[in-house]
Amino acid sequence: MTAYGEVAATAAKLAANGIHAPPDAWRIACEQRFPNSSSQRSKGCPKGAFLGLCSAGLVRGVPAGNYTRSRLNADYAVNGFEALRSNPSLVSSAQRLWRHMSPDPSKVHNSQADVVIALFESDLLAT
Repeated sequence: MTAYGEVAATAAKLAANGIHAPPDAWRIACEQRFPNSSSQRSKGCPKGAFLGLCSAGLVRGVPAGNYTRSRLNADYAVNGFEALRSNPSLVSSAQRLWRHMSPDPSKVHNSQADVVIALFESDLLAT
């Protein structure tokens, strides 16, 4: 599991059942995983993907809500969820999954696919 995948899985568990609000859960998980790197803690793309899945009510135990203003990364993550739901074999490659997440083939994923894959593999996404 990638570093941001680990953060997403930890944050999902912290946010489940209202233990922490999803943005706070992400911050806490980042502080645990990246204690000495403010740039890694503040990286927006994986955070937007995680909060987008939470906003859509797709993370187990987290009610749908308005947790992010990042529409693009949120949409990428929801697209990734839908792609994995219809083709679970995409979980084996972030690059292959990313092609289903972004409508722009020139864009490169920036850990958004890692977030979706980690939550899927950890059975933390709603079905």
